[in-house]
Amino acid sequence: MARRTRFGLLAAAFAAVGTMALAPVAQAQPPADAPPAPTENAPAPPPGPVPVPVLQIPNLGVTVGGLVVPDQWIGTIEVASTETPGLTHIWGRAAEPRICTSYQNFASLQVDFVNIANGRTGSVNAPICQQGNGVFEPSGPVVADTGSGPVLFTAHVVAYGILFAIPGVGGFSAP
Repeated sequence: MARRTRFGLLAAAFAAVGTMALAPVAQAQPPADAPPAPTENAPAPPPGPVPVPVLQIPNLGVTVGGLVVPDQWIGTIEVASTETPGLTHIWGRAAEPRICTSYQNFASLQVDFVNIANGRTGSVNAPICQQGNGVFEPSGPVVADTGSGPVLFTAHVVAYGILFAIPGVGGFSAP
């Protein structure tokens, strides 16, 4: 009797698998509000700024304000592509938002760079904050003619009340 039960279960399993294998497969339908599928000859979307990874050691320093209160300074840069190859957007960034609400809100980073692929060198002054607004609002980018390829840079702070600063160094691959 046990043998007949095992045979019956095995036959039922094969029948179920055979039925599933021969049944028509339903096609998934996209939602009604989904955008249309791209066609082969569709134009590419317009290129926009693409963030570029930056390997860096940030700029470090100690500042003193009007009340002779020491404060730390940490500044980094961010990089993005432009629509023109060889031109690069560079932003100066403070590690902490309070830098832009203090007496350092006029600070900027002087970025000196060299493209080791083509030898192009240059320097840009990248503001950290919107000038003198007293709130944390990062500044817009400056455009640097870095050329395409690997770029090495140093960055040092240009601000009032810097007691000492250690320049930041790093590199990125310019598009």
